Amino acid sequence: MLFALASPHVVCIAAATGLLQEFNACTLCQENFMAQRGIEVFILVATGTEELEPTCGRPLGMRFDRYGINLIVADAYFGLLEVNTKARTVSTLVPPTPGINGRPFRFVNDLDIARDGTIYFTDTSSKWQRRHFRHSLFEGDNSGRLMAYHPKTGDMEVLMEGLYFANGVQISPEGDHLLVVETLTARIMKYECLLFLFLTQFS
Repeated sequence: MLFALASPHVVCIAAATGLLQEFNACTLCQENFMAQRGIEVFILVATGTEELEPTCGRPLGMRFDRYGINLIVADAYFGLLEVNTKARTVSTLVPPTPGINGRPFRFVNDLDIARDGTIYFTDTSSKWQRRHFRHSLFEGDNSGRLMAYHPKTGDMEVLMEGLYFANGVQISPEGDHLLVVETLTARIMKYECLLFLFLTQFS
């Protein structure tokens, strides 16, 4: 189970398959707002079996934008989604196809958001979907990638590729580099944000 904190009074939770039995419909996102001790809970649920995940979706990493209203979700099957927790709407920022450089996104995993709004996200594999993640592990698949998506322009670029099961991504507090987890090799990769370093040097 994953969660993102919008404020001391708003918590967003992504529940894995079957964790919440009260949700039975197979839809991308379902929501349930409940008042308990003054905390508002927004729940994203993917129900069903692993084989139904391509239809239901599977929310993984998620972060709020700097305004604390839009929740950006990395869905393993549907790409990058934007959930407006006030309007209760879901829109697609980056769909799984066509992807980038001729390779669709097969397993969108985690994300982080820079101060300028750039969304950095990982695609664990260009070959295997999340429901087949064991194949990626056993095969030693190194088709994982780290991307940068710029919402203001819609541009996207590949920052790192050849990653072995690209997983979590985290921007440093200073914003000058990213850390990316390679699960298969049990190591953390570092990506220097050259634009940040350039701007800092000449500011």
